[in-house]
Amino acid sequence: MMYIELFNLEAMKLSLRGVTIVAASGDDGAAGGSGCGAYNPMFPASSPYVVSVGATMGAELNHEKACSTRKGAATITSGGGFSSVMPAPAFQQKVIQEYFRTAQSPVSGFNRSGRGYPDVSLAGRHFITVVAERIRIEDGTSAATPVLGGMVSLVNAERLSRGLPSLGWITPLLYSLNGSFTNDIVTGDNKCVSKALSGSCCEEGFLATEGWDPVTGFGSVDFEKFLKTMMSVSSFPPSVSPSASPSTQPSGSPSADVAPSPVESSSVSPSAPPTMMTTTALPTGSPSLFPSHSPSCPPTASPSLDPSLPPTTLPTTPPTSRPSAYPSPVPSSPSPTNSSFTVQSLQQISHSSEMDNTVIISLSLAAVVLILFTCVVYRISRNRCETPSDTEDPEADFPLDTFQWQSPIATNPVDFEYDDEFDSHSNGLDTINSQLLESVISSFYSSNEAEENEEEDINFKYGNI
Repeated sequence: MMYIELFNLEAMKLSLRGVTIVAASGDDGAAGGSGCGAYNPMFPASSPYVVSVGATMGAELNHEKACSTRKGAATITSGGGFSSVMPAPAFQQKVIQEYFRTAQSPVSGFNRSGRGYPDVSLAGRHFITVVAERIRIEDGTSAATPVLGGMVSLVNAERLSRGLPSLGWITPLLYSLNGSFTNDIVTGDNKCVSKALSGSCCEEGFLATEGWDPVTGFGSVDFEKFLKTMMSVSSFPPSVSPSASPSTQPSGSPSADVAPSPVESSSVSPSAPPTMMTTTALPTGSPSLFPSHSPSCPPTASPSLDPSLPPTTLPTTPPTSRPSAYPSPVPSSPSPTNSSFTVQSLQQISHSSEMDNTVIISLSLAAVVLILFTCVVYRISRNRCETPSDTEDPEADFPLDTFQWQSPIATNPVDFEYDDEFDSHSNGLDTINSQLLESVISSFYSSNEAEENEEEDINFKYGNI
């Protein structure tokens, strides 16, 4: 049910935009695909917001009737009947009542007050189609419905070329025209099902009659009549007749008295004539150059208020080079003062100087260790070069003129000439290392003495911290 309501809502929206929705009435007669034994209305063909299209056959033989599988004439039976959910709209109720008044009473089981379908029909048999590059002959309401859609498109094109709106929801219009644009079909029924099911005929179903019927609607559409009729319509009535007809006699006779004409004079006169006086008096003469009244008090030469304190004289004593009082090591109040140089800042300076001393000491010690390590390595390498081989007698005299050294890479011994200048160079290097060590130690002590002197100067100026 919710699906039906949503579809109807969207169909109404499309109709407001000038769209006409057409739907096939089905190929299984009144049974609607359920087989014999029950009525099964089709949807959306039973929606009041679409144009439901049935199928006919025999138009080519000038004997058009409802398309049916009875006696093997076609492969489908045009569907039709009454909705079991949606009631018949106001524009359809008159033709439905006329149908039940003149037609043979059908088998019970359907909703007599439901929306009847189809609305119109078109030829639905022997349609030539091409499927998978092969020509096929097909029957069906799904073949007749697109034909009506093409007719509506041609009418809309013609209307738009003349400045008229498109048709949109034309279902009420079709019923207001009462089938004047169709060929009435009075032969046939929809009591059989399609050959796809069984092709058998049932007791349930309806007969075609004059006027509208639930088998072919108003009949097959004649395009020339349809075009002419739709072009002559400028506005579409919402229903066949108004909800209430006007009364023939007025409720009361008009009165003979004529309403008085309006008078030009006002109904209320002013209580007092307007005056020309203004709220303030105008000046009677030209303004004088001088004020008319003298000031109440003459101006005084001296100020009205004396200063509370006389100005101070010059200081009797010159300023001293030292402050009168040294800052106390403990602040007098927990809140910080506005002084630019406080005890806390001095402590930070002292702490930073201690950190600098620590860094200098650490670097100095690292330099000393590096120098000592260099000396030791040099001594070890020198002793290795001067050590005799294991095969020689340790007490033998070691020749200073030449010696052999076995290379860890080469296989042949290499002869080296001993150079006295090499020994002098080594002694010179020892002297340089000793001087460098002494300079580092002296710079270290000199930097410490400078920092101690700086700290004494600070203590002298600002007191011990």
